Amino acid sequence: MRLQSSLAAAAATLLLGAGPATAAGGLYSSKSPVMQVDAKSYDDLIRWSNYSSIIEFYAPWCGHCQNLKPAYEKAAEELRGFVNVAAVNCDDPANQSLCQKFGVQGFPTLKFSIPNKKYGGKPFIDDYTLGRTTKHIVGAMIDRMPVHMIRVTDKSIDRWLEDGNSTAKALYFTDKDAPTALAKSVATEFWGALDFTFLRKKEKKFCDMFGVTEFPTLLLLPGGDAPPVKYEGPPTKDAMIEFFSRAATPNSVANKGKKSGPKLSDTAQEPVESHRGKPGAPAAAPTPSGQKQQVSLEQRLRIATLGSEALVRERCLQPSSLNCLLVMLPETDWSGEGYPPDADAALASLRKVREKHAEKDYALFPFWIVTPDNPVQELLRRELDLAPKSELAVVQTNGKKSQAREYASTDYSYAALDNWIDDIRMGGGKRYMIPNHVVKTMEEWNREQQQSGGADEQQQQQQQQQKPIQAEDGHDEL
Repeated sequence: MRLQSSLAAAAATLLLGAGPATAAGGLYSSKSPVMQVDAKSYDDLIRWSNYSSIIEFYAPWCGHCQNLKPAYEKAAEELRGFVNVAAVNCDDPANQSLCQKFGVQGFPTLKFSIPNKKYGGKPFIDDYTLGRTTKHIVGAMIDRMPVHMIRVTDKSIDRWLEDGNSTAKALYFTDKDAPTALAKSVATEFWGALDFTFLRKKEKKFCDMFGVTEFPTLLLLPGGDAPPVKYEGPPTKDAMIEFFSRAATPNSVANKGKKSGPKLSDTAQEPVESHRGKPGAPAAAPTPSGQKQQVSLEQRLRIATLGSEALVRERCLQPSSLNCLLVMLPETDWSGEGYPPDADAALASLRKVREKHAEKDYALFPFWIVTPDNPVQELLRRELDLAPKSELAVVQTNGKKSQAREYASTDYSYAALDNWIDDIRMGGGKRYMIPNHVVKTMEEWNREQQQSGGADEQQQQQQQQQKPIQAEDGHDEL
């Protein structure tokens, strides 16, 4: 059926006074598990979501759409809390521009919307061409769930330990080769707020370090000197979110009074690992029936922390990385609440900048906080000749162009930072070249870490062998 025929069908309905469904009523009721999206809510519910989405563009009078409805609603129920299963009524005049934007020419038309791996980037849109059964839809969406986890192996354990324990971390131990849908969904809830580390059973050093003998096992490292806390609750998303909420705020409130979804150990939830890398733009979790998300704007304004060198490199320092703004916190003895005064002022102003762009729906590159214990701070401060670690440093990087711009002023007012960011967006501002050895792919960096780990061990052995023999009453200078 063609999109143009919807107008003819609507006219016929008015003339004949017939038709069981209307554009106003749509095909899905308010109690349906299918998220009902319109032109006004599309950005909040789909475009800015961290979750993968499938969208049905339909007309209520369409026979094929009515035939699809039972399977689509069943798929939405099974996928509740994991992905967005949405529908747009193209028979509603208010939505026809949205349907035309997506090139809808017949009904039903199904589209994938997959979060962009670049923070704040547009999602990837693709046609759904698989079978129109519940099984096909569920399988396709499980395969397309983003993986917001960092995979770590025993070879990188030393580097992982060096990244420090100043911020909380979540550890997911499993005997599977890829995270389950439930585990990925929980990690998505905390993306940008809490780092999730994916560890397989064969990583013996990590298992021994944390005494893990059963799989799957979830651990929370609260940070600092606090001991690890093991998750002992039921294998449901709501309970896991409540557990990890003691360390970080989830991106949205979990659906209350709804099905909790499959178990973590359910082998049916073991998909092929998603081709998506790390996250898209922040937003809310999937909710049914087009319920308005109350936290989407708040999540878009939040400036998250990159707690490890790997995260900074993955987001900002690869040859494919576009613009990032890094707020490098100073190393101080500040003991008051929140951040030191300069950092607090800068972050408040930057949130206002994000708010301005969000209200006008302007694209803006991501802002990140980098803590003082992150090794990338020392690297960038040294290679870009930035302020010393005792002072706040704000720098914009572009890995693709190997360029950086430093905010050289100590005026952290909204007006000053807004002008600086506008200059960057317009291509202005003084640029510095980032040295070639700083920008590298994750594959190159991981390989170097593994080689460096082996070299360090060999060097320690050589130093031990060359250590001078001491007299009984003698000592070596420290």
